[in-house]
Amino acid sequence: MSSKKAGKPAEGEAAKALEVETASAEAPAEEKMSFSLLWKRYGAVAVGTHFGVYFATLAGLFVAVKNGALGATEEERLASVEKAAGILEPYAPASVVAAIRTSPDTGAFAIAWLAAKPTEPIRLLVTIFLTPKIARLFGRAPPLLLKKVAEKVTQKK
Repeated sequence: MSSKKAGKPAEGEAAKALEVETASAEAPAEEKMSFSLLWKRYGAVAVGTHFGVYFATLAGLFVAVKNGALGATEEERLASVEKAAGILEPYAPASVVAAIRTSPDTGAFAIAWLAAKPTEPIRLLVTIFLTPKIARLFGRAPPLLLKKVAEKVTQKK
């Protein structure tokens, strides 16, 4: 038995389309939002957003360190640089540690890099929040649920 009357879809078909769309849209919402889920949905936009947030954080911290965020005196700055060099010494080549100790810019960058490490969870949350918005801005996002449902209903008419 056909559920169409005079070329119009029956109410059951529209409800069924809405139900299928809602179920498929709710499935990902039940999963915890993570970087791997962002990769599945948004691909390179998620990676680009993540690195954009990281480099913005690193640049902001570098500028703050260069402008005296760690202290106004030269002694305070040298103490901070020495502490950063000591932390990195077991992991970095000796030439890098020596550059950190002798070059003001390299020392400031090392401090900024170390200061950026604890911000990783916050940066991930910012990435998860921004990625869909940026993807929509560039036209790379999956269509919104209501738009998909409206298209399905109009296609069946």
